[in-house]
Amino acid sequence: MMSVGFKKERVIPLYTFFFERESVESRRAAAEAIRWLIGEEVNAMLLKFVNNSDPQTAAALFRLLKSREAHGLDEIFPVMVERNDPIIRQAIYDTMPELHVETFASRISQMTPMTAQKIGRYVRIVDPNTLKVIDDDIRSPIPIRRASACKVATVTGYAKDFLNRIIEIAEEDDELPVRLAAISALSTILAKEALQTLKNLTNDRVTDIREAVEIAVNAWATAYRASMSPK
Repeated sequence: MMSVGFKKERVIPLYTFFFERESVESRRAAAEAIRWLIGEEVNAMLLKFVNNSDPQTAAALFRLLKSREAHGLDEIFPVMVERNDPIIRQAIYDTMPELHVETFASRISQMTPMTAQKIGRYVRIVDPNTLKVIDDDIRSPIPIRRASACKVATVTGYAKDFLNRIIEIAEEDDELPVRLAAISALSTILAKEALQTLKNLTNDRVTDIREAVEIAVNAWATAYRASMSPK
């Protein structure tokens, strides 16, 4: 069909026909061939089928639309990233370096808490190296990496996996920003050890620490009550 040289306005309905077919082979072939067809109207049509029931077709169309920076892809992305299909998540990982944990860690200090929380969830889903990178950074001799690791662990939901190390940092680290990041992480870990550590730090000699602990204890209590509420 691509070799015949039909006009675009005739080809797009034909591709729509193939993408709507039950045949997986037809959809995959169409996803491969349409790489050579460009234009906003083509992208608009592909957006209707990017969340295809066939993961291979969906991944191919996502890669294509991402390479074209197609308008509207951001709206469908939250649905795509939640699909538990390795081929789709690999396509997201390959085309979105901002969701690589190393990149995220280097930028997290510049993000608002809401943005960090939102992107952190995606990083956890997409990047299989997240736990390892946190583990390496949280033990780093470089303060900024330890602080970043505490923040990344918090927003990706991995803080509880590093409870003992985070407690150690909160109590003993030499750098104030690192301790503050650890205290914030403790406020999200609904374990008695986390709460006890926060209570122990209420008498810390550093004013900034005492103020951060007060906020963290309240946040911990709020999260705990929410976790105990009937769903």
